[in-house]
Amino acid sequence: MLIVNRLRRDKGRSTLNRKPLHRPLSRNNLLQRRCLADKAPRHRHEGKVITQGPNLRWESERLELRCDNGEVVCVMFAIDTYSHQIIGWTASTAGFTWDSPRNFMLMCVKRQFGQHRTPHAVEWLSDNGHANTSNEIVAFAIGLGLLPRFAPFRRTASTGVAESFARTFLADYFYGYGRRDAVTVLGLLDSWFEDYEARQSKA
Repeated sequence: MLIVNRLRRDKGRSTLNRKPLHRPLSRNNLLQRRCLADKAPRHRHEGKVITQGPNLRWESERLELRCDNGEVVCVMFAIDTYSHQIIGWTASTAGFTWDSPRNFMLMCVKRQFGQHRTPHAVEWLSDNGHANTSNEIVAFAIGLGLLPRFAPFRRTASTGVAESFARTFLADYFYGYGRRDAVTVLGLLDSWFEDYEARQSKA
């Protein structure tokens, strides 16, 4: 609904009221479940994390890159909290659907390990938004060998690794290079992430 209303506002149209849609969506089991971070303590993380080695704990985050012409590019990325290696990333100009976290998790696991399941348990840290914490997404993550962990509060309590990368990415790449429109940014994203990886390998 948020994405729909944002698109309608961009086109100068009035926004939709979600309340009339709530009952039929609920009746057909199309609403996301209550946040698991509130009701399942074993899925919580407090934000103070020490990682003992690579591929033990990944942190997932999202960025909204607003171009000079008002277009927005949404970026989802995952980073290793030990090596600061980018595990995977994806981008869209239409935002992300409820299914996006599941597809993204699978992509990261296949990219890092070359198979559909991790060879050992890997913690997956993310915020406690409904798109990350629905029962379906959590079950899917566990099936991949990931251990979902969410901030206990509405605002993300991150390890600081993803937040630090986001600041670097914005300052060194997005604001420093062409950001005229979404097409320009999408065309540059791959080289930006490659350059960051190269810098990390030299560090």
